[in-house]
Amino acid sequence: MKGARTLKGRQLAVLRALFEWRERIAAQLDRAPFRIVHNDTLLAVAKAQPRSPSALQEAARLSPDLLRRWGEGILDAVESGLAAPQSSIPVFERSRRPPPDPERDARLERLKAARNAIAQRLDLAPGVLGANGLLEAIANQNPDRAEELEAIPDMRRWQREVLGKELIEAAKATS
Repeated sequence: MKGARTLKGRQLAVLRALFEWRERIAAQLDRAPFRIVHNDTLLAVAKAQPRSPSALQEAARLSPDLLRRWGEGILDAVESGLAAPQSSIPVFERSRRPPPDPERDARLERLKAARNAIAQRLDLAPGVLGANGLLEAIANQNPDRAEELEAIPDMRRWQREVLGKELIEAAKATS
């Protein structure tokens, strides 16, 4: 859920309990989960961990109808999350950054410069020709021939035709 990484410890346990509660209710009513309670509301409740209807109203800004309909279930889920054993509290693993690769970084800068020069020649915004993510994929692959660009999933045929030759030359150039 977007925003869940901002939560810590018990907040994550409460969010999981709220999520599971919402999924159960949605399945029982044959509704989409967001039609029960929105993700933003679940996040606000998980952060605040309210333990009374008034605290829930203040934390989640629920309408009186939603508070009447779901308030008790939400508060029960909060209690469940707070009572969860320490060993069951979710933890987000931090993704490891790849080690620095100066050659790849230099190649990426050359690819950006080549793309920018072509964009200026064509009077287009550089991002229209190719996003930085595409150039990163090319820098990672380090192709020797234009045909190798076909293996890059996000690269379109027109991009290979317009940019291909110059990008290959830029990738192969030395600083």
